[in-house]
Amino acid sequence: MVGPSQKRAAVKVLQTKGISERAACRLVGLDRTTMRYVPVPPKDGELRALVKELAAKYRRAGYRRLHWKVLKRGFVVNHKAVERIYNEEGLQVRRRRRKKILMQRQPMEAARFINEVWSMDFIWDRTVKGVPLKFFVVMDDFTKELLVLEPATSMGSFEVIQLLEGAIAWNGKPVRIRSDNGSEFTSHKFVAWTYEQKIEHFLIQPGKPNQNAMVESLNGKIRDEFLNENWFRTLDDARDQARRFREEYNTEREHSSLARLTPLEFKQKMTTTISQQVG
Repeated sequence: MVGPSQKRAAVKVLQTKGISERAACRLVGLDRTTMRYVPVPPKDGELRALVKELAAKYRRAGYRRLHWKVLKRGFVVNHKAVERIYNEEGLQVRRRRRKKILMQRQPMEAARFINEVWSMDFIWDRTVKGVPLKFFVVMDDFTKELLVLEPATSMGSFEVIQLLEGAIAWNGKPVRIRSDNGSEFTSHKFVAWTYEQKIEHFLIQPGKPNQNAMVESLNGKIRDEFLNENWFRTLDDARDQARRFREEYNTEREHSSLARLTPLEFKQKMTTTISQQVG
């Protein structure tokens, strides 16, 4: 099937033979308005530049997250406009293949308030020289706030307790903490600490990571958006980059489950709501 562009080209060839535009259009079956149509480029230069800038900064963000950030910059645009630019500029996030684990899903009770449940886990990586890095991850299940992201070459219960005490000093004490059955969380020292702090410690069943699904989901984001996107020269370099990522995650990364707010925005909103109710 011959399209309009081919017909316009045929009209131009006929015009070089001395045939008028009207006659040439009639011969090839093309409307004269179509022949004279000049496409108008979309007036989205500023928006396009912003979308490209944000996509370069947040390399693993899809068009919906970019749209939320565009709205925060003061642009009043539909998500479809951002999606169009996103596709035209080839900014699509390349999906990484993940091994599918088949297991029976267990329902997990959702946290109802700030500091009700903290979930904990470890995630591994290496420096450029191959030195293992063990990242301790702690999150507040209610606000999705990343409370701790701390790397070390090795970490036992003593270091875990120190990091948790630091998080408690800044955020308050959790009612419960959730973890797997790693030795860092089942040692006599750690068990005694949770008892002294009057913190309930929930251990998931062995081989049931779905029972700690909140932090497992967070680990996937950390792996995709942080560990796979950066190189670590040394342990100190990993600590600096982890600190910056934690700050960015809490202050800049919107969550659909938090009504498109960042963890700190959601936390502030909940704190203000509670204060108003009490007042």
